[in-house]
Amino acid sequence: MIRCFPVLTIFFLIGCFFISSNGRAQSEFKKGYAITQNNDTLYGDLKNASIFSNCRECFLKRTGEANATIYKPSEIKGYRYIDGKYFISQHLPGTHDSLVFAEFLVDGVIDLLYYVDSKENYYIRKSDKEIIRLDYTDTIVYIEGSPHAYESTRHIGILKALMADAPQLFNKIETIKEPNDRQMICLTSEYHDAVCPGNQCQIYRKTMPAFQASVNPSISYHSKLGNINPYTQFNLNILIQAPRFNDRFYLVTGFGYAEAKNHNNQRQSIVTIPVRFRYAIPKPLLKPHFELGWSFMHLDDDKGNQGIGYMLDGGAGLSLRLVKGLWLDLSVLGRTTPFEFYLYSEESPFTFSYSLEAGLIIEL
Repeated sequence: MIRCFPVLTIFFLIGCFFISSNGRAQSEFKKGYAITQNNDTLYGDLKNASIFSNCRECFLKRTGEANATIYKPSEIKGYRYIDGKYFISQHLPGTHDSLVFAEFLVDGVIDLLYYVDSKENYYIRKSDKEIIRLDYTDTIVYIEGSPHAYESTRHIGILKALMADAPQLFNKIETIKEPNDRQMICLTSEYHDAVCPGNQCQIYRKTMPAFQASVNPSISYHSKLGNINPYTQFNLNILIQAPRFNDRFYLVTGFGYAEAKNHNNQRQSIVTIPVRFRYAIPKPLLKPHFELGWSFMHLDDDKGNQGIGYMLDGGAGLSLRLVKGLWLDLSVLGRTTPFEFYLYSEESPFTFSYSLEAGLIIEL
């Protein structure tokens, strides 16, 4: 088993290299612009980073330049992705009087801003007055030694006070147990329509769910695995992402089933549950992706022998857009066993195989 670890280490490092190197590639950038302190517009490509990074710095690769320039909130007024997120340099309560980049969600009678530090924060500003943070906390409090969940409601009082001239929205305000993008954007836009009819507010970002799932039915060909001959497997996977934080990372899990034969021509049933992390480079029509994770397997043969184990997976692939919400997905995965399956006690503890997978990704 000892000689297995160097191979596993190399396998892991190769996967990390592909992910990190592609994280620095040109495809990480999207068209956009930055606004200087003199109100000049600098066009180019903006790094498509996580919301946490977006709130702290702006990476702009100006048109015609090879390298990106990093701008801090004190150096520019803001930046925006073309037809996408818009960040402005702003002092926010609770950020130690320093300038940060806050995402501008809604520009209307009430402005709505969004900022992420150790948690999500929403800020509102009415008619160019001071910015107010919507305080929300959830915690566990102990009453006579027993734990009780506590959720603050101060944000509800703040919203009612600021929107006192639209009491018809009070019921909707009371349904906001914990502020989120969808509810806050909807509420502030409805308030604008109620007190300023005929003058539409500007929504800079479409609401995104905290989590989003896609279904991935597929068929895969697997090379010889230990004493099991090559076989075909049917898979039904789920891809889960958190687009509000990052639109590139996915959790891949699901279920796979195959029937195969070993070198003694005995039937083997194989059940596979993958747990992999996928990094996809967003493109309109073609998305390269890289994966790394594990597959947990259960094997059963004609004699009633059973075996369990897990394998380390890594690979790459492409997703081709067919129509809106539907992608053709092609992948190549390498697979190695860090520990011996019980069925393979007579074999070497090191096993390597590969698989070719083709399927569809159906966005829900």
